[in-house]
Amino acid sequence: MHTPISAAMIAVAFAVSPLSVLATDVQNLDQVGHVLNVTSGDETVSLQLEALSEREGVCDGCILALEDGQSLLAGSEDLISIIDGKLVAEH
Repeated sequence: MHTPISAAMIAVAFAVSPLSVLATDVQNLDQVGHVLNVTSGDETVSLQLEALSEREGVCDGCILALEDGQSLLAGSEDLISIIDGKLVAEH
């Protein structure tokens, strides 16, 4: 007997596949919070990063900008840190 594959089963398979780990992570190592603007394609979203916090899977390659206008292009496998108010990429 064949069991049909549901959309939910496919979604779970992709969620746990190695392809899903390719995403930009951001960590705020500062003692103060920061607002991070994340631009991917034509969409920009503002994220509030609390002091000493981390966000996983922020984007799959995007432009990240702090409130002071400093920005960088983040790759899908990058870890971006905020250190002393500066964006630092670890490839």
